[in-house]
Amino acid sequence: MNFTVSQLKNYGLGNFISLTPTIQKVYEQTNTPVNVYFESPFIQECFLDCPWINIIDTPPPHPHLTSGVVNPTIPDYQYVFKHTHKTSWNNKYHTYVDSPSEYDFSKEKYLVIINGCAQGYWEGKKETPKFVHQFIKENSNLPIYYIGSTRDLEVNSPWMKDLTDKIELDNIRKCLALLRDSTKIISNDTGLAHAAGALNKSILILWKDTPFIKNQNPGKNTQYAQEHEWRNKLINYLR
Repeated sequence: MNFTVSQLKNYGLGNFISLTPTIQKVYEQTNTPVNVYFESPFIQECFLDCPWINIIDTPPPHPHLTSGVVNPTIPDYQYVFKHTHKTSWNNKYHTYVDSPSEYDFSKEKYLVIINGCAQGYWEGKKETPKFVHQFIKENSNLPIYYIGSTRDLEVNSPWMKDLTDKIELDNIRKCLALLRDSTKIISNDTGLAHAAGALNKSILILWKDTPFIKNQNPGKNTQYAQEHEWRNKLINYLR
């Protein structure tokens, strides 16, 4: 029987990215792409090029793994790996998102800003406020590109438009390419920060009130700043 996975609409991009090391190991063991059903179309678009994922159109009745596997104690990508494979975490398996070849921003130098908005219980507990972005604008020598969704921008309006040079919304493939080709990234705890970690991009994540340990990513160039550290770490990062 093929191993099956369901991406659940109530769990975001970061939750699914945390599954990717586990899926990769399944593929390595079976030499067969893993069947994945995506409830969220924009998350599916992040994995169109993945050689070890086979996107299916019908939800599996009893998936072996879902994006709802979370925990409070260790990074989710490690927990899912241990929970599924019954073995210790192996860092040869990295998180993954596509690197869309249809877009190329490699000739540009720019800073990407992400301030994704939460829903439900976490609403208001992860978004960084206007004064932080004013500080970034004052201290950055790079053009500032804001990426995300229309809803993200609505939460950050109207002031975000005045503090950025370019805004890209609702095109997840283009957003991934902007992350891939960026010089630097500043983000809150949100799905696109996990995408940047999967791409091993230079990113500073400004942490607010969401669980810190479980939501970390394995990016080789990921830095974190707790709220009391924001100013000093922003200054050092933007130099």
